[in-house]
Formats: sequence, C-alpha cells, structure tokens
Amino acid sequence: MKHLILTATADISESLRSRWFMVYTLVFGGVVVALFVSGLTESRVMGFTGLS
Repeated sequence: MKHLILTATADISESLRSRWFMVYTLVFGGVVVALFVSGLTESRVMGFTGLS
C-alpha cells in the first residue's frame, strides 16, 4: 500500500507541474460552466426556476 501511495503522489505532483494539466483543466472547466449556464437558460424557458 505504501508503494501505491508513493506512486500516486509522484504522479499527481508531476501532473501539477505540467502546463498541459492547467490547459485541460481550464478547457474542461469552461465546457462544464457553459453547459451549466446553457442548461439554466433552457430550464427558465421551460418554466423551471430551481437554481436562481
């Protein structure tokens, strides 16, 4: 179990140092926000106002 934790820690720290990780995080985060906003505007058109 100790080796698994060490490997996971090394992999996560290496990923965070990579610039591509931040680019992917921003791109996918933007897609999630866009889908969320789009879903909210569509739900208001249909008459549901749950999260506003």
